[in-house]
Amino acid sequence: MRKKDEQSIAQKPAPPTMQRPQPAKKPGNQVPVHSPSGPMQLTPIIQPIAFVPYSTQEQPLYMYDDASTQAAEYEDDYSYSEDNYAEEAVVTTSAKKSKKVSGAAIALIILSLIMIAVYVVGKFLAFTYVQIANETSGLDMLLNVFSAGAIVLDTVTVVALGISASVVCALLVLLSSIIRIKKQGACVFAKIFSFLGLVTALVAVMISLVQKDEITVNYGMYIVAAIGLLLVMIAFLSKNEK
Repeated sequence: MRKKDEQSIAQKPAPPTMQRPQPAKKPGNQVPVHSPSGPMQLTPIIQPIAFVPYSTQEQPLYMYDDASTQAAEYEDDYSYSEDNYAEEAVVTTSAKKSKKVSGAAIALIILSLIMIAVYVVGKFLAFTYVQIANETSGLDMLLNVFSAGAIVLDTVTVVALGISASVVCALLVLLSSIIRIKKQGACVFAKIFSFLGLVTALVAVMISLVQKDEITVNYGMYIVAAIGLLLVMIAFLSKNEK
């Protein structure tokens, strides 16, 4: 009985082992491959590239660690607040205030004042060097012309009117130079009146030299003519603003 049981157990097949399913083998090919229908595009390889920011001499390269820090510094450097505009206004105003005066205008003012002083001072001070003619100041000569009642155009009257006209032109040069003292050079009115003053002074000098018997020329007349010449030279030789 025991022998029968051993024979039956020996005749039973062994249980199958657990194995992965294997694909069916085809003759000539171990692994089936699907042929592509067209050209194949491989997956691109992405590699990061570091770009350096553009920089110039005026704007050197500067790296920021934080974008918020960069934005804040940019606003501080390039934003214009009310304080910035106030500072610019103060700078502009101070630049205007610090503008230099014209040297030509100052020279014209000084010479015009000297000519007026020579014309007037002789009335109050007995200085021979400031008398115009006949030991008389220019102001006294003009007053004598109008105090006589009827104006007679003799040599003294013409000389008095010529010297007085020259001093009036010097006064106009003085006023125009004061108005334009901040401008470079001499203005057009200063040039015109200085030229007219020189002409009238030269006419008075020429008449006085020709009519020596009727009038005596003093140093004041030559001083007036010399100052008139200097006024013309400064007015026409000074460079004006472009």
